[in-house]
Amino acid sequence: MWCQGKENRDQSTCVRRQTIGIRVRPLNPDTSPVVSYRDQSPLGRPALLSLLMLLFHSTLDPRLSTVQKPLSYILLILFMVNPRVSGQIGTHDFCFDDVNTFDQFFETDEPLHLTLEFDIRDFRRTRADEEYADARLLHHINDTCYIPFEVRLRTRGIFRKSHCYIPPFWMNIKDANIRAEGLEGVKKMKIVTHCMRKDYYQDYVLKEYLAYKLYNIITPISFRVRLLYITYVDNGRNDKIYEGWAFAIEPKELLAKRLDAIYIDNDELSMQHMNERVMDRLCMFNYMLGNTDYSIAGCHNIKIFMHKDGDPQGYLPVPYDFDFTGFVNTIYAKPAANTNISKVTQRYYTGPCRTDEAYQAVMDEFREHSIEMHRVMQTFEHLALKPKLEMLGFVESFFDALDSQTFIEWKLRISCK
Repeated sequence: MWCQGKENRDQSTCVRRQTIGIRVRPLNPDTSPVVSYRDQSPLGRPALLSLLMLLFHSTLDPRLSTVQKPLSYILLILFMVNPRVSGQIGTHDFCFDDVNTFDQFFETDEPLHLTLEFDIRDFRRTRADEEYADARLLHHINDTCYIPFEVRLRTRGIFRKSHCYIPPFWMNIKDANIRAEGLEGVKKMKIVTHCMRKDYYQDYVLKEYLAYKLYNIITPISFRVRLLYITYVDNGRNDKIYEGWAFAIEPKELLAKRLDAIYIDNDELSMQHMNERVMDRLCMFNYMLGNTDYSIAGCHNIKIFMHKDGDPQGYLPVPYDFDFTGFVNTIYAKPAANTNISKVTQRYYTGPCRTDEAYQAVMDEFREHSIEMHRVMQTFEHLALKPKLEMLGFVESFFDALDSQTFIEWKLRISCK
């Protein structure tokens, strides 16, 4: 829920955004009006300030009668307490202060409201080996001001790059002068977008965000994410506006620092080189999600790390990109070609073959975290009821199967590698 009225300003169950020069717009980007990015106040701030000063001096005028002076006081007080007026007098479009606006960026669940101004057509032309597109990032501090940053954008992904109107992108913040505890040394971040201007694509990005949050519950060897709501101002089309949910993925440099590890760029490794417990946990999680779109070989939707002390138990694989899962269930998702299933809502285990004891150990981990995972999904307020129930039912079917005595033999061992 996104608050669009003053009556909801203090509710904790929503995020209200109304800034100088930015009108509150409906959540559905298909119905978003095209607005000019200018102050909409009917009376300019200089005129208001002059009027206020005139009233103030009038209260000091000894020539005023005992009736006129109280009237001046009353008018002065009314102007000061009126939020419409006082908000125009004492605010600025830009906040030039020393607030560390992105502190603890990945340590909160509160959605962050951003605006990006750029030419969408030029941005969509960018490729992995080409220059970034220039953009202006606005971080809305509160109802009265925002802080601008100069950033650069480049499309990313394989399928979504060609499929999406606003595809996922890299946001390069190297020269943006963003000061934030927890983002030291970060040059760029992955941003996953709502892709297309359809309501169900909003559901997709929210469910994919939750997939990361569920894996955070199971293991710290996982990418953290931050929920965003982005207003896109297309300055290549007369400032036409689009809006949608998105999320940022923790850069691999931050994950490596958190794990006291180093990133390994090697696409010739196999499952046998991975830490067994970490690998089994990853494969079980992908099975729960209905995900076959990953591979250690070639590092497809996998990043690999290694403890700095050279842990002999193996490398640490970390999954990402979950839009091809049954959990998200996008209309374009298909199972991997080397499986015998026809849709992503059918589960297929692609992990290594293990002993019953090894399988039971990781199954017990998932049972241990089931209540917390259910709570995170159930209490997530930004997803509509229908997709939320579908998501909950899909995960529940995994835990129902987990309790079957034939689960290992019929669900895991039948297709393990």
